[in-house]
Amino acid sequence: MTETELINFGVLNGWLKAIARVNDKTNNGHEFKIIKYPMSPSIEEFCNQTFSKIAEVVEISQESSIQPLLTKVFNSWFYQYQPDNSLQEYYLEDRSGNFSLYDKEWKEEWVQEFVNLLIQTLKPNAAYSINLDQMKGHYCNMSDDIVLVGNNQYFRIHCCLTD
Repeated sequence: MTETELINFGVLNGWLKAIARVNDKTNNGHEFKIIKYPMSPSIEEFCNQTFSKIAEVVEISQESSIQPLLTKVFNSWFYQYQPDNSLQEYYLEDRSGNFSLYDKEWKEEWVQEFVNLLIQTLKPNAAYSINLDQMKGHYCNMSDDIVLVGNNQYFRIHCCLTD
């Protein structure tokens, strides 16, 4: 990665950490991060090394399109603090109707800006959704794990909720 890409990698993780902290205010814990790994001989070997301590079953699904996948995942996770979240439990209320991130257009723009920076920085050429089953211990109540294949490295995007 170039110096600019390394700086942007830090910006992306800072952005994710800040969003996770906002979502934490709903009585759940959130963890959003991107982890950089060296290239393995295959995606299967990488996933075995990375996830075998967590789950008995690791399913790897190659995604056909990277940008729509990332947009969908981050649209879901960025706004867990809002009333229409997937848990339909705790949320932060915008009583005055003045918070711009309750506005659909602003929400979409924010996610698109994040996804564009992520793609520009990581330059992925393939994406894999990872499904973990038969957990070996407590992992997360809900999670999304995505592996992006970049130039000579893997990037694991991890979004999870714990209670």
